[in-house]
Amino acid sequence: MASSFIVFDRTVGNIGNGNVKLGSDTCKAYLSNTTPDKEQDQYKSDLAEIGAGNGYTAGGVTLTSVTWTQQAGSPQGVWVFDSADFSWTASGGSIGPAQYLVIYALGAGSPNEFLLGYANYGSAFTITDGNQLLVTVANGYFEIAAAAGS
Repeated sequence: MASSFIVFDRTVGNIGNGNVKLGSDTCKAYLSNTTPDKEQDQYKSDLAEIGAGNGYTAGGVTLTSVTWTQQAGSPQGVWVFDSADFSWTASGGSIGPAQYLVIYALGAGSPNEFLLGYANYGSAFTITDGNQLLVTVANGYFEIAAAAGS
């Protein structure tokens, strides 16, 4: 089971300065077996991806039904990043090993593959031939809330 989603330190800045537009940029997920550096990693090229093959495509899977919306109801000023569930199925061999699920956005500029965050599965795993890793997204990946007024 994966840990909670961890946002890279540079993510909020990349959203704020317009490098990443979560409501319209293509967002993707990939698998890594390299420990992320939460403080320093910013681009996909900073964090190695596992090798392609056996049902895993280089660059990962494109997220669908991506939303960046203000949370309904109270409190206002809370924005949530979310997508539909997704999966990888191993076919013709195994996928992995991997320990981290990483989300990134194809934003503005070059390089334009901006890391958003990751989940740590706690130890390396392999998806064996014929089996699936289903990623269920419950309540979004992360939220950003406006500071409370005085």
